[in-house]
Amino acid sequence: MRKPLYLAAQIFGAACAAVLVLFLVSAQAPAPTPKAGSVVYLGDARGHGSGVHIGEGYILTAAHVVRDETTMDVTTDANVTIKGTVLWSNKAYDVALMRANVQAKVAPLSCREAIPGEDITIAGNPNDLKFIKTYGRVGGEAREYGPWKRVFVADATIIPGVSGGPTFDAKGNVIGVNVGVMLVQTGISGSIARLGYVVPASVACMLMARDI
Repeated sequence: MRKPLYLAAQIFGAACAAVLVLFLVSAQAPAPTPKAGSVVYLGDARGHGSGVHIGEGYILTAAHVVRDETTMDVTTDANVTIKGTVLWSNKAYDVALMRANVQAKVAPLSCREAIPGEDITIAGNPNDLKFIKTYGRVGGEAREYGPWKRVFVADATIIPGVSGGPTFDAKGNVIGVNVGVMLVQTGISGSIARLGYVVPASVACMLMARDI
């Protein structure tokens, strides 16, 4: 059995990777969350990722999106770009907090644990697309897995560029931060199984409480 490949869902460099497009037939997706305007695009010359505005200019994202930068461009879905400041970054949990004077909707941050089986919406900026949403469910309880100290599995699509974006529950609350994907090649045919990984919002709440 081949070992799984863990990927941080962020794009680096100007070159665009080849994209494998899969056409899937599934059950009807949950109603789109009304908080789509809270999602922001974070980028610089080295690459891009995603984030979510949780109020008063605070933007939650992944640590590997901001890397060691102290500032980063923040673009809203109104195509307005301003400079944001990185307040802190925790690489062990892969969570970071920024602040910028954004005119964006606010997504409530829920400090509860995600419930296995609940419907979720994954939002972000995959590859060269912006402000895209995919749908799925929470696959299990949060645990330490691969390079991540605490994540839960999501069966929604997470691909490069979505890192740092939010995972919403059915009410539009942020219950996680998208951080990566596990690819496993299975069977004789070499088909690819893909699972997304999300840092629980409870971790972000804990880290922000420490910062106060």
